[in-house]
Amino acid sequence: MLDTMVISVYSADMFHSVFAKDPMDPREGRRYRHTVLERGGSQDEMQTLEDFLGRKPSTEAFYRELGLA
Repeated sequence: MLDTMVISVYSADMFHSVFAKDPMDPREGRRYRHTVLERGGSQDEMQTLEDFLGRKPSTEAFYRELGLA
C-alpha cells in the first residue's frame, strides 16, 4: 500500500512538472525514455527521478490532485 502511494506522488510530480502542457511532446518523451526507461534499474531510483525532474521530487502536485493544496 505504501509503495503505491509513493509511486502516485512521484508520478503526479513527473506529469504536472513535465507532461501536463503537452503529454505528447516528442522532445519530453525522448528525454523520459533516455533519462528514465533506458537506465532501468542500473542506478538508484531516486537519482533517476531527480535527474529527470532536475530537482528533488515534491508532494505538491499530488496534494493538488487530491484537492488538498
